[in-house]
Amino acid sequence: MATNIYDYEEKVFFDPRNPTTYFGWYITTSSSELKVAHFKRPELRKQMAAEVQTLLPLTEDAELLAACSLIMSLGGEHDPDFASDMALNQAGDIGDEAWESLRAIGDKYATNYE
Repeated sequence: MATNIYDYEEKVFFDPRNPTTYFGWYITTSSSELKVAHFKRPELRKQMAAEVQTLLPLTEDAELLAACSLIMSLGGEHDPDFASDMALNQAGDIGDEAWESLRAIGDKYATNYE
């Protein structure tokens, strides 16, 4: 299954003259797509991916794992089960402690979106 991840932004018009922009990721596979736009600053997207890279220095998919971790933490409409399966597939056998740390990073950024 080919998986691609792109930077994504979404404008929400709470005020028609001054839209609020949220930043996140757009993930596509051969059979599905996921979007998550959660951050008010694009730097947080890169900061989260850097934390995942520090946790799992051998991974080449830090942004994808960061996005999946965030989606799992946000739940709801974001399809956390699919994100969990994708993260497990991409991360491989990282062990329970690293998996819990990855989930903790998602939880941290799910509540810190400024």
